[in-house]
Amino acid sequence: YSFWCNSYLDWKVENNRVVAFPYRQNKRTAHLSKFQIKNESGYLKASVKLGFSQIKNSGYLGLLIGAGDTKFNEKTNLLIHNNFPNSNSHLLSITKEGELSLRSYGTDSVIYKHKLDENIFYDTSSVDLEINYKSFSNTTLISFRVKNLNNITFKDSILLKNSSIPLGSIALTYSCKKAFISFGWFDNLNITGDVFRNSETTGPILSSFHTVTTDSIFITAQLQPFKIAEEDQFNLILRSSKEERKVHLNFQYDSLAHQIRFRVPTIKNNKKIHYAINYEGNQTRTPFHISGEVMVKPPKKELTVMALNCNGFAFMHEGKFDYNALWYPYEQIEKGFKKFNPDLIVFLGDQFYESRPSMPINTAPFCYLDYIYKWNLFCLQFRSLTVNTPTIILTDDHDIYQGNLWGSNASLAKESSKSKLKKYYQTNYDTWQQDNGGYFMPADFVNMAIQSQTSHLPKPFDKEKSLLTNYYTSYKYGNFDFAIMEDKKYKSAPTQINHPIFNGVPLNDSLTTKQLNNDSLTLLGERQLLFLKQFLSKKSKGIKVILTQSAYASLTTINIESHPLKDQPATLSGKHKLNRDMDTNGWPKNGRDKALNSVGSTPTLFLSGDQHMGSVVELYDTLNNGTHFFTVPSISNTWPRTWFPSDSLNNSPLGIHYDGFGNKMNVIAVANPTNEIHTPQKVNKKSPGFGIIILNKKHKSAQLHAYPLYFDEVEELQEYKGWPVNISLK
Repeated sequence: YSFWCNSYLDWKVENNRVVAFPYRQNKRTAHLSKFQIKNESGYLKASVKLGFSQIKNSGYLGLLIGAGDTKFNEKTNLLIHNNFPNSNSHLLSITKEGELSLRSYGTDSVIYKHKLDENIFYDTSSVDLEINYKSFSNTTLISFRVKNLNNITFKDSILLKNSSIPLGSIALTYSCKKAFISFGWFDNLNITGDVFRNSETTGPILSSFHTVTTDSIFITAQLQPFKIAEEDQFNLILRSSKEERKVHLNFQYDSLAHQIRFRVPTIKNNKKIHYAINYEGNQTRTPFHISGEVMVKPPKKELTVMALNCNGFAFMHEGKFDYNALWYPYEQIEKGFKKFNPDLIVFLGDQFYESRPSMPINTAPFCYLDYIYKWNLFCLQFRSLTVNTPTIILTDDHDIYQGNLWGSNASLAKESSKSKLKKYYQTNYDTWQQDNGGYFMPADFVNMAIQSQTSHLPKPFDKEKSLLTNYYTSYKYGNFDFAIMEDKKYKSAPTQINHPIFNGVPLNDSLTTKQLNNDSLTLLGERQLLFLKQFLSKKSKGIKVILTQSAYASLTTINIESHPLKDQPATLSGKHKLNRDMDTNGWPKNGRDKALNSVGSTPTLFLSGDQHMGSVVELYDTLNNGTHFFTVPSISNTWPRTWFPSDSLNNSPLGIHYDGFGNKMNVIAVANPTNEIHTPQKVNKKSPGFGIIILNKKHKSAQLHAYPLYFDEVEELQEYKGWPVNISLK
């Protein structure tokens, strides 16, 4: 696991060799993560032994040299597998027919090509493939060598002027026509040279998450996907200025989520504890560890929270990724993290989108490893944030491979013959299942997803075993109390109102208020309502914050000509109308009213995600008590939402409005999409960013900040217009 594989499903280890075993047949890579090519001049030598399987299947095996560039994050380079436009990467490959070639990976153009003699190469032959670069004064000599089992050797070289060694990572790579069969194998990879710089290696342990209470530390370590063997050892070492404690064997192992979990007593009377998770075993030649710090004593007077959600990174169509946009937000999030130095991180849902960087695999048993690949991409990108900072995570619909979720009291989705469905559902079976409520992935898949993201939280409010795992709970960190909600888990399905619906949106405007305000429809469910009431009723000298997946209003408009079956996001042009989007927690109205009535006049702040567009709104219960909701901007999104209420009582987007379900709201600030130019515009025009919340115990106040990704574009920090917003919690 000094490699990062794209994807986990396309690579195996058998007989101590790396096997190309594709789930999807085109362009798979396994990047050596420990080294990156950083210098254009110098020398580089890379060699590998490879062979093809005997099954008929055309394609190539080879090496990708200089994947990416130094202008990208090193983690970005590890992701490269499909076409990579405008790059200088080199693909050295041998086809099953014996054609040796060096190609530009960015333009897919041939630099060198040679058909190997049958004495050198024959079908399924095992050969040693070697490439050497020597680059000085803008001239590069590239030499090739192919040697078979009988030591018969082919050598050749080319001289490229106005050229240099490609920068980036080095990867094993293959591409073939047929999937689900072994295509070939790699062994004995050797790389030397003076153009490298050590990089942050992936390793068998990828990242860690933790929370800490007054007496315990909860730590989850995310592993790369391997089965723990008897000889594998994991040790958690806690170290303070006065004491060192070693914990071994006393951990929970989740073989489906590929995690180990520690729940141990803290070392008291310390402000800070250093921790390390050490691994020794089959997955590494030398002991491997990750380490971080736990702040045992949180700030008492003021707490800074970084809130993030909706990691829907941008990409291009036609199978080509735009890497300038793809991982750009992460670097800006890291810059924001370093700038504001938060005491606590909150991820409010949609940590990834199941369709990126490849379409979701919904069938068992393949869906489990597909999930781990995409979840581990998240872990890889954000591990520098979570390793030292307590982290709260809420799961949402995309985390469990659904576009929308109406959990219908934590039940499984219905099934039906597609031919019996209404015509518009016959090609959208998943949407039919979603609209009818419940979870359409297997229960153990949903539990794996939930537990992989939330196992480091305090114990859930409901501990009894049920079909689906509960994680809603409270977390007290110093003088600051957080309620962690699962608001969509018990939410009623749209089809319960007996009206034509598609994707949670009515297909016509004849839906009446009486149909919407049905007492049988629920939002939080009875047990979670009880939890919320108990959380709010507990006496506290500090500040209470409720973390929820989505705000309790449908703060969204769409173009007048829009229709649910068109499946198009709102645009900035033309007139808009209110959108009755049942995916928002503005619906069901009665259920949302019950939840807000539980809050009443208690000074409380809600933090929410899901809707992609940053906003601060004051929402009202049935007695006109107002409660503030801060929906933080998404990390990045491909589905922008807008709030241009031209048909409401107030032509301004701010002020008193009623949403499409009749919920009264005072819109204080909103970060609509924009046509302003902030590079890269294809990302920034959709108003992505992050939230910073400063909670002050003494003044019982919250200062809300919504920063765009380009917050540091100029010397003075930039916020979205309308922020910061100061909220009194007295």
